[in-house]
Amino acid sequence: MTETETRSQAGEAEGSTGSRRKLTEEQEREVTRLYAETETPVSEISKRFGIGESSAYRVAQRHGASLRGRQSSGARWRVSVTATRVFTASSMSDAIRQAEAAGATDIVGITRND
Repeated sequence: MTETETRSQAGEAEGSTGSRRKLTEEQEREVTRLYAETETPVSEISKRFGIGESSAYRVAQRHGASLRGRQSSGARWRVSVTATRVFTASSMSDAIRQAEAAGATDIVGITRND
């Protein structure tokens, strides 16, 4: 490649068409099946079909496959809240037991009413 020659011109000179690899619908289904139903590495899938790894991910997602290692529920948001709930108890241990029974994971304060 000379300094004035572009990369695409150099590729055309070497026999490359310069166009993107287009998968048939059947090939896209096979990429999706391999991704979703096997442990075949994405690098191997992409090499087998002559596409980039990012393309393999896009094809699999377009055909409904969940990304590996992600929740299958499609959840994208996780919300954590802090709420105040007051329990009336005769002892500190009873108050803590009631809070734990209600699902409390962080108790931020206990006060005694005299």
